[in-house]
Amino acid sequence: MLPALLAAVVRVQGAAGASTGSDALGQFLAAMGVLRGGPWVPPNPEGGHSLWLWASPLLPLAPDLSGLMRLRGLQSALIAPFAGAAAAMLSPRRPAQAALAAGVVVAVDPGLQDTFLVAFRGYGAPELTALSALGLAAGLRGRAWGPTLAALASVAALGQHPMAAGLLLGLLLAGPDLVAAAGKRAAVVALGLTSITLIPRVLTLQAQASCGAGALACLGAVAHSSSEPGLGMGPMLLRALHDRVLVDLGGEWSVLWLGVALGPALLSPKDRADRGLLLYALGATLGVLALGLTVDSLRPYHLRALAGPLALLGAVGLSRAPGLGLLWALGCGVLLARPPLPVDPGGPARADRLAALIAPLPGPLRVEAAWFNGPVGLEPAPIVLSAVLQGQDPARFKAKGAAGLVLLCSGEAVQPPPSPGRLLWAEAEARAIAFDRLDEAAAWLGAHPTPPGQVGGALDWVKALQPDDPEVEPWATAAP
Repeated sequence: MLPALLAAVVRVQGAAGASTGSDALGQFLAAMGVLRGGPWVPPNPEGGHSLWLWASPLLPLAPDLSGLMRLRGLQSALIAPFAGAAAAMLSPRRPAQAALAAGVVVAVDPGLQDTFLVAFRGYGAPELTALSALGLAAGLRGRAWGPTLAALASVAALGQHPMAAGLLLGLLLAGPDLVAAAGKRAAVVALGLTSITLIPRVLTLQAQASCGAGALACLGAVAHSSSEPGLGMGPMLLRALHDRVLVDLGGEWSVLWLGVALGPALLSPKDRADRGLLLYALGATLGVLALGLTVDSLRPYHLRALAGPLALLGAVGLSRAPGLGLLWALGCGVLLARPPLPVDPGGPARADRLAALIAPLPGPLRVEAAWFNGPVGLEPAPIVLSAVLQGQDPARFKAKGAAGLVLLCSGEAVQPPPSPGRLLWAEAEARAIAFDRLDEAAAWLGAHPTPPGQVGGALDWVKALQPDDPEVEPWATAAP
């Protein structure tokens, strides 16, 4: 209970600074598209087929984008009770200490809090990985449902982030101990259900690997946004380990990672449960590293999906010695329990305010962006998503035909008067202007002293609101 509460508090406190970029909201936009009758497809080529599934229960409960981020924080906090329950199962002598240690560690892990704020760095993979570890623990303790939970949660984690596929190697290595503990029938059921649920992903990978340049090259091209073929495996691996161990987990002498390192030394390879846990964690780690290095796309945040299994190693091992698990939990809680640093301070609330401002505007309405210089500022997707969550009719937002326009301008070196538009909102680096007609907005942009480098941004919300017809008609052009 305490670790779950701690995890919830630090995440909900940080929710006001969560990223509202289109990538970070991809899970919710995909879920809204499915709930409106769209196909069960990933929002991007490297995404997972279950990305929408983990987000869909939150949408009907959210009053606006700020509320949605708080709900997502509570969902992310599930990693603490999952890890704690798994540790208790695997530590029959001191289950309370093991549960407290594992739960507190994942509750305060700074890397996991960053993944919550910058969702595309893992989406729901960390908590689903911990759920997989809970299934593993149950299976190693003879529960017939354990292997099925472990396998299906691993597939679901893969559906959140492709690097979580490393879990399957961990389950494979722990398989003999799982079968011996839970029985062959439980293993057959788990294998059958896993094979069925992997079919969509296998078909997608098969199609992606058939681009004509070789399977590995094709899959690397899919991950091109984060692929770094020129870096080399050695430097890539060292960077990932350095940033995850020394940056995320608090430095060379951090109590968090030292406990993770010490715990396995206290486990007994002769004990079936200990051996299964060791093989699972080792296999999952090797799987994630091998997959990332193979496609030249191993980022430090990919290793955060292993937080649950590694916290289990530390907690279960330290619980073998009186008091060590409790000291680890207290040390991590005291030294690391704090809200994460904001990624976009006030971002969700800003989207909510803008959504409320466009509510009185007549429809049909388009929300688009014009980026002039510098980093991306305002984006259309969070504002339209917030508007729908606030109760505005999704049908009023159209990207085809005549419509009014709300233009989100970011990075203007010169800010000419908005006429014939009306200024809705402004801050130092951005402003929102409402136009009654698209041609008026196009003419205003054409006469702008510093033409924008990019115009658009509607496709993200169009795919969510009109999944059966995700077409965006052009209305203006950017600078050549």
